[in-house]
Amino acid sequence: DCRRAVSLDPGYVKGHLRLAKALRELSDVTGAEDALRRAAMSCPGNKEIAEELRKTGSLATHLAGAKRAIEEGDAGRALELYTSALRVTQCAEVTLGAARAETGLGRCDRAMRLTLQIIREDPGNVQAYAIRGLALCLKADFDQGMKHLKESLRLDPDHGEAQRLHRRMKRAGNAMERGRAAVAKRDFAVAVEGFTEALDAAAAPEQCHFTATTLAERANAHLRLKDLDAALADCAKAIASQEDH
Repeated sequence: DCRRAVSLDPGYVKGHLRLAKALRELSDVTGAEDALRRAAMSCPGNKEIAEELRKTGSLATHLAGAKRAIEEGDAGRALELYTSALRVTQCAEVTLGAARAETGLGRCDRAMRLTLQIIREDPGNVQAYAIRGLALCLKADFDQGMKHLKESLRLDPDHGEAQRLHRRMKRAGNAMERGRAAVAKRDFAVAVEGFTEALDAAAAPEQCHFTATTLAERANAHLRLKDLDAALADCAKAIASQEDH
């Protein structure tokens, strides 16, 4: 409708503004910026369009910086930028970016709230299921976590991020189960190997429930093997991960 409106009247300011906002809420920030540049040419000197163009340009800069920060492993910086972007729009790209950054910091509760928000709005959003699945696994709820990751792959079997997360968490969950099964059989050396593999496979943040729980369980296996120094080291790391563990 907006495109039709501005084609009929290229100087129609509200049509241009609503077109840009609609594109932005669809996570097409580049498209919104292009639309506003065209609007500025059609409505030279209009302050509303100029302000919206400035705001959208700033949003694009924040998103580009946040993506770089995620790629570089700087989840804290990414979250800072996504939080600034959320003040402008709560579109799926920004909301899921914030959720991804939260999981990178091991703060899974907010990531789960953000992803649930997107799933309710768009039940077919592959990334929302994938990130929520990761957050659930990092809370050591592998049953629900793997269900969400499988759903993301059902929606898009070729989705790269979903494939990587599914492989990673499946391996971590299986290793954790082997470790616990070995403890039940009192085979504590095999248990240590299982918990170590789980930690390696998950590549989880240092400060999250999964890391603390797995370290504590490995510490117990070390304790049963009378390897007290290793048990103390794992306990110290578990407490550093979750101080109330």
